[in-house]
Amino acid sequence: MKRKELKNQKGFTLIELVIVITILAILAVTGISVYGNVTTKAKAQTDIESTSSIAGAIGRAMAEGKLSNTVAGGETLTSVSTTGALLISGKYLTAIPPVKAMKTGARWLLVVDVPNGTVTISAVGDTGAGAQTVQLYPRPTSFSVAPYDSLN
Repeated sequence: MKRKELKNQKGFTLIELVIVITILAILAVTGISVYGNVTTKAKAQTDIESTSSIAGAIGRAMAEGKLSNTVAGGETLTSVSTTGALLISGKYLTAIPPVKAMKTGARWLLVVDVPNGTVTISAVGDTGAGAQTVQLYPRPTSFSVAPYDSLN
């Protein structure tokens, strides 16, 4: 009599529960890796768009004659650097956007040739052994430096 009562109970077996948990774990691992790739690519794309804003602001400043020097060797673009302060005080930019895709210590490196009207903007990573520099503006046809290589 007791055996019939046990057979009438409904529920999942242990193996069914283990299979479901395994499937959910696989889906979670896949989702996390895809999410990581998407956020990395979004940060790299944000940096590309930031360089376009910076270049546009520099172009307006050059057109108005506010930027008259050539930053030949390159200038680290910050809110207190010569060009950065000019862009912010001249209302060309409200702030210098941060470099988002590289690790801490990353900064913009700016080379402006006013007589020729050219602007080159690069993102520069840490100054340590793993320092990386990648030109973002004008945008090259392909990138060889991570995380920007995800935009190729």
